[in-house]
Amino acid sequence: MHALPGSSFSWHAATGPGLGVSLMFAFVSFIGFESAALYGKEARNPRHSVPRATCVAAVLISGFYALTSWAAVGAIGPGQVRETAGKQLGDLFFNLGDDYLGAAGSTVLQIMLCSSLFAATLALHSAANRYAQVMVDDGLLPAFLGRLHPRFGSPHLAGVAQVAMCAVAAVAFAAGGLDPYANMTTSMLGLGTVGIVAPQALSALSAVALRRKGTRLGWWRGTVVPLLGLAGLAATLWLVVGNFDVLTGATGGVVTRLPWVIVLVAVLGVLWALRLRAVAPERYRALATAYVAPDADGTDIAAPAHPPATVSEPM
Repeated sequence: MHALPGSSFSWHAATGPGLGVSLMFAFVSFIGFESAALYGKEARNPRHSVPRATCVAAVLISGFYALTSWAAVGAIGPGQVRETAGKQLGDLFFNLGDDYLGAAGSTVLQIMLCSSLFAATLALHSAANRYAQVMVDDGLLPAFLGRLHPRFGSPHLAGVAQVAMCAVAAVAFAAGGLDPYANMTTSMLGLGTVGIVAPQALSALSAVALRRKGTRLGWWRGTVVPLLGLAGLAATLWLVVGNFDVLTGATGGVVTRLPWVIVLVAVLGVLWALRLRAVAPERYRALATAYVAPDADGTDIAAPAHPPATVSEPM
């Protein structure tokens, strides 16, 4: 079939030049699929719904990406993809829309892109609010940030604080004369990617450590799966940091050094944890345990518990 050429899956095409950069962008495109776990506290049956939602999201995302990319290769021609993509860059799919769907179809694609970006931004906003709520429950952030909306049950004050921080960052970039798209968006995307992948890799490693400390997890979930995840995430982190200039479009200056911010934050976090362990050992031991509950038979700790939430009073 010319529309879906089989040569797209040849060994030569899969291992050609640019494989590392291609894998980097592929991994970056999956950032956020795991966020279903953040809503476990709000789900009726998180033990079943969260894993199911995560797996369904991964399958749907990978299938959609694969199909659209495969169709684009067929539309351009397997031998012309690299050259055409290098020339058209971000306009590639819009130009394909002009060729195969007409001007109206291309306009619809642009509208869909804008609405998708808004949806992705909203999803990241909601995810960050849930992270803040968990940190409040662990005593790491002020308690008022964890208050829930009396009607919607969402951590709305954490959302307000996040909007304020984003506004300050945008004003700072504008004051520096930097372009909000070419500078701010790309640099923050790159920094955010490193900031998500690195903790995910550490989380995979911590799962192995939990089993070694006596947590009753099976060898598959407690050792094999976390190590496979750690290997994949470590490779992703290496590719992202090594190609940070490609990811952000920056060729030098402060932007290419942004990954060091993650290192600085990690060091400060370790120092804070050591201080907390010294001055408040009970609080230190209680970290990350607010949402852990055993199975009915007491053999597992994978389910989120549901501690009492702090709900703000109606005005």
